[in-house]
Amino acid sequence: PVDRISNKLQDFKNIGTGGVFFITDSSFCQFDYATFDHFSYNYQESLITVDQATKGEYKLFGKDEFFPFMIPKGEKQYDVYLVQPPSNSIVDVPSIRGSGVQLIKNIPLAIMNTTLRPFPTDDGGVLKYILLLENLAFLILTLFVLKNHDVKDNSAKSWVFLLILAGFSLLVLIGLTTPVLGAVARYKIASYLLFFIAFALLIKPISIFKK
Repeated sequence: PVDRISNKLQDFKNIGTGGVFFITDSSFCQFDYATFDHFSYNYQESLITVDQATKGEYKLFGKDEFFPFMIPKGEKQYDVYLVQPPSNSIVDVPSIRGSGVQLIKNIPLAIMNTTLRPFPTDDGGVLKYILLLENLAFLILTLFVLKNHDVKDNSAKSWVFLLILAGFSLLVLIGLTTPVLGAVARYKIASYLLFFIAFALLIKPISIFKK
Protein backbone atom coordinates (compact mmCIF):
# COMPACT_ATOMS: atom_id res chain seq x y z
CA PRO A 1 0.00 0.00 0.00
CA VAL A 2 2.81 2.45 0.80
CA ASP A 3 4.45 1.87 -2.58
CA ARG A 4 1.14 2.27 -4.40
CA ILE A 5 0.34 5.54 -2.59
CA SER A 6 3.90 6.74 -3.32
CA ASN A 7 3.54 6.03 -7.03
CA LYS A 8 0.09 7.65 -7.25
CA LEU A 9 1.39 10.79 -5.54
CA GLN A 10 4.40 10.97 -7.84
CA ASP A 11 2.24 10.44 -10.94
CA PHE A 12 -0.10 13.24 -9.86
CA LYS A 13 2.81 15.55 -9.03
CA ASN A 14 4.14 14.97 -12.54
CA ILE A 15 0.76 15.86 -14.02
CA GLY A 16 0.31 18.84 -11.67
CA THR A 17 3.71 20.36 -12.39
CA GLY A 18 3.20 19.66 -16.07
CA GLY A 19 5.82 18.61 -18.54
CA VAL A 20 6.67 16.71 -21.66
CA PHE A 21 6.69 12.94 -21.19
CA PHE A 22 7.63 10.39 -23.83
CA ILE A 23 9.03 6.90 -24.24
CA THR A 24 12.31 5.79 -25.83
CA ASP A 25 13.36 2.23 -26.62
CA SER A 26 14.42 1.52 -23.04
CA SER A 27 13.26 4.36 -20.79
CA PHE A 28 10.57 6.82 -19.74
CA CYS A 29 11.65 10.46 -20.13
CA GLN A 30 10.29 13.67 -18.63
CA PHE A 31 11.07 17.33 -19.30
CA ASP A 32 9.93 20.66 -17.88
CA TYR A 33 6.94 22.10 -19.74
CA ALA A 34 8.91 25.33 -20.22
CA THR A 35 11.08 23.39 -22.71
CA PHE A 36 8.10 22.39 -24.86
CA ASP A 37 9.31 24.66 -27.67
CA HIS A 38 12.44 22.47 -27.90
CA PHE A 39 10.31 19.73 -29.45
CA SER A 40 8.10 19.20 -32.50
CA TYR A 41 4.88 17.49 -31.46
CA ASN A 42 2.77 15.60 -33.99
CA TYR A 43 -0.61 15.69 -32.21
CA GLN A 44 -2.41 13.44 -34.65
CA GLU A 45 0.07 10.56 -34.39
CA SER A 46 1.22 11.28 -30.78
CA LEU A 47 4.86 11.41 -31.85
CA ILE A 48 7.54 13.90 -30.81
CA THR A 49 10.91 14.94 -32.24
CA VAL A 50 13.76 16.71 -30.43
CA ASP A 51 14.61 20.01 -32.19
CA GLN A 52 17.07 21.23 -29.55
CA ALA A 53 19.26 19.43 -27.01
CA THR A 54 17.32 19.52 -23.74
CA LYS A 55 17.96 18.63 -20.10
CA GLY A 56 15.50 16.23 -18.51
CA GLU A 57 15.21 13.05 -16.47
CA TYR A 58 14.78 9.41 -17.40
CA LYS A 59 14.08 6.10 -15.68
CA LEU A 60 14.58 2.63 -17.06
CA PHE A 61 11.52 0.43 -17.53
CA GLY A 62 10.77 -1.53 -14.36
CA LYS A 63 12.69 0.96 -12.18
CA ASP A 64 11.44 3.83 -10.02
CA GLU A 65 14.50 6.10 -9.79
CA PHE A 66 14.95 9.00 -12.24
CA PHE A 67 18.36 10.20 -13.44
CA PRO A 68 19.28 13.53 -15.08
CA PHE A 69 20.41 13.46 -18.69
CA MET A 70 20.64 15.52 -21.86
CA ILE A 71 18.70 14.33 -24.89
CA PRO A 72 20.39 15.34 -28.15
CA LYS A 73 18.76 16.92 -31.16
CA GLY A 74 17.72 14.36 -33.74
CA GLU A 75 15.23 13.24 -36.34
CA LYS A 76 14.02 10.18 -34.44
CA GLN A 77 10.37 10.22 -33.38
CA TYR A 78 9.29 9.06 -29.93
CA ASP A 79 5.91 7.88 -28.65
CA VAL A 80 4.32 10.60 -26.50
CA TYR A 81 3.02 9.59 -23.07
CA LEU A 82 1.70 13.03 -22.03
CA VAL A 83 2.14 16.72 -22.77
CA GLN A 84 0.63 18.66 -19.90
CA PRO A 85 0.78 22.37 -18.94
CA PRO A 86 1.26 23.01 -15.19
CA SER A 87 -1.74 23.30 -12.89
CA ASN A 88 -2.63 26.65 -11.30
CA SER A 89 -3.60 25.04 -7.98
CA ILE A 90 -0.75 22.63 -7.23
CA VAL A 91 0.52 22.56 -3.63
CA ASP A 92 3.74 21.17 -2.20
CA VAL A 93 3.36 17.64 -0.82
CA PRO A 94 6.59 15.84 0.18
CA SER A 95 7.29 12.73 -1.90
CA ILE A 96 6.81 9.49 0.05
CA ARG A 97 9.20 7.33 -2.00
CA GLY A 98 8.08 4.09 -0.38
CA SER A 99 8.70 5.27 3.19
CA GLY A 100 6.03 4.37 5.75
CA VAL A 101 7.45 6.99 8.12
CA GLN A 102 7.14 9.74 5.51
CA LEU A 103 3.59 8.62 4.71
CA ILE A 104 2.63 9.07 8.38
CA LYS A 105 4.35 12.48 8.44
CA ASN A 106 2.26 13.51 5.42
CA ILE A 107 -1.09 12.68 7.06
CA PRO A 108 -1.58 16.04 8.92
CA LEU A 109 -0.81 17.92 5.68
CA ALA A 110 -3.18 15.61 3.78
CA ILE A 111 -6.01 16.37 6.22
CA MET A 112 -5.35 20.12 6.01
CA ASN A 113 -5.32 20.04 2.19
CA THR A 114 -8.66 18.22 1.98
CA THR A 115 -10.54 20.03 4.77
CA LEU A 116 -9.19 23.60 4.96
CA ARG A 117 -7.53 24.51 1.69
CA PRO A 118 -7.52 26.47 -0.54
CA PHE A 119 -6.42 29.41 1.58
CA PRO A 120 -6.84 32.96 0.21
CA THR A 121 -3.06 33.05 -0.29
CA ASP A 122 -2.97 29.87 -2.39
CA ASP A 123 -2.54 30.08 -6.15
CA GLY A 124 -5.62 29.61 -8.31
CA GLY A 125 -8.42 31.49 -10.00
CA VAL A 126 -11.73 32.83 -8.74
CA LEU A 127 -13.04 29.30 -8.13
CA LYS A 128 -10.74 28.92 -5.11
CA TYR A 129 -12.96 31.37 -3.19
CA ILE A 130 -16.01 29.22 -3.94
CA LEU A 131 -14.12 26.19 -2.61
CA LEU A 132 -13.14 28.19 0.47
CA LEU A 133 -16.82 28.97 1.13
CA GLU A 134 -17.67 25.30 0.59
CA ASN A 135 -15.15 24.27 3.27
CA LEU A 136 -16.51 26.91 5.64
CA ALA A 137 -20.10 25.74 5.07
CA PHE A 138 -19.12 22.14 5.75
CA LEU A 139 -17.36 23.16 8.98
CA ILE A 140 -20.44 25.09 10.14
CA LEU A 141 -22.67 22.11 9.32
CA THR A 142 -20.37 19.80 11.28
CA LEU A 143 -20.47 22.06 14.34
CA PHE A 144 -24.26 22.31 14.08
CA VAL A 145 -24.64 18.53 13.97
CA LEU A 146 -22.27 18.04 16.92
CA LYS A 147 -24.34 20.51 18.94
CA ASN A 148 -27.70 18.96 18.03
CA HIS A 149 -26.87 15.27 17.73
CA ASP A 150 -29.22 12.74 19.33
CA VAL A 151 -28.62 9.06 18.60
CA LYS A 152 -29.83 6.44 21.06
CA ASP A 153 -30.12 3.39 18.84
CA ASN A 154 -26.95 1.23 18.96
CA SER A 155 -27.39 0.14 15.36
CA ALA A 156 -27.53 3.76 14.20
CA LYS A 157 -24.43 4.55 16.26
CA SER A 158 -22.55 1.74 14.51
CA TRP A 159 -23.57 3.09 11.10
CA VAL A 160 -22.54 6.61 12.07
CA PHE A 161 -19.13 5.39 13.23
CA LEU A 162 -18.60 3.37 10.04
CA LEU A 163 -19.67 6.23 7.75
CA ILE A 164 -17.52 8.84 9.48
CA LEU A 165 -14.51 6.51 9.57
CA ALA A 166 -14.91 5.72 5.86
CA GLY A 167 -15.36 9.38 4.93
CA PHE A 168 -12.36 10.49 6.99
CA SER A 169 -10.17 7.67 5.60
CA LEU A 170 -11.14 8.72 2.09
CA LEU A 171 -10.18 12.33 2.83
CA VAL A 172 -6.77 11.20 4.11
CA LEU A 173 -6.18 8.99 1.07
CA ILE A 174 -7.13 11.83 -1.29
CA GLY A 175 -4.80 14.21 0.53
CA LEU A 176 -1.93 11.71 0.41
CA THR A 177 -2.17 11.16 -3.34
CA THR A 178 -3.51 14.45 -4.76
CA PRO A 179 -1.35 17.61 -4.66
CA VAL A 180 -3.71 19.63 -6.90
CA LEU A 181 -6.45 21.48 -5.00
CA GLY A 182 -8.79 21.63 -7.98
CA ALA A 183 -8.74 17.84 -8.18
CA VAL A 184 -9.13 17.52 -4.39
CA ALA A 185 -12.36 19.56 -4.58
CA ARG A 186 -13.82 17.05 -7.07
CA TYR A 187 -12.60 13.86 -5.42
CA LYS A 188 -13.78 14.66 -1.90
CA ILE A 189 -17.43 14.87 -2.99
CA ALA A 190 -17.60 11.10 -2.37
CA SER A 191 -16.49 11.59 1.24
CA TYR A 192 -19.06 14.40 1.68
CA LEU A 193 -21.81 11.96 0.71
CA LEU A 194 -20.72 9.59 3.50
CA PHE A 195 -20.58 12.44 6.03
CA PHE A 196 -24.03 13.74 5.03
CA ILE A 197 -25.59 10.30 5.54
CA ALA A 198 -23.94 10.11 8.97
CA PHE A 199 -25.17 13.62 9.82
CA ALA A 200 -28.71 12.63 8.82
CA LEU A 201 -28.53 9.78 11.35
CA LEU A 202 -27.04 12.01 14.03
CA ILE A 203 -29.25 15.08 13.88
CA LYS A 204 -32.26 15.53 16.10
CA PRO A 205 -35.59 15.52 14.25
CA ILE A 206 -36.64 19.12 13.57
CA SER A 207 -40.34 19.90 13.71
CA ILE A 208 -41.40 22.59 11.27
CA PHE A 209 -44.85 23.02 12.80
CA LYS A 210 -45.55 23.69 16.45
CA LYS A 211 -47.75 21.24 18.28
